[in-house]
Amino acid sequence: MALVRDPHLTGRVAVRFVIDTDGWARSARVSADYAGDPAFAACVARQFEGLRLPEPDGGRVTVGYPLFFSPEPD
Repeated sequence: MALVRDPHLTGRVAVRFVIDTDGWARSARVSADYAGDPAFAACVARQFEGLRLPEPDGGRVTVGYPLFFSPEPD
């Protein structure tokens, strides 16, 4: 919905999440929002929960992942 309201939304959203021992991503949250739209940032973070990733060696892993958003050129 944020991109419908503002198709030129730009900025960085950093998400922090845990990859559990079984490879499932859990506990995703916004760790930084430089896009200026908290609802957009929260929606981005929710997309990480439930991702199936490779099982980490040695136990749970906490990951910080930055995403950069910019509109496509016309």
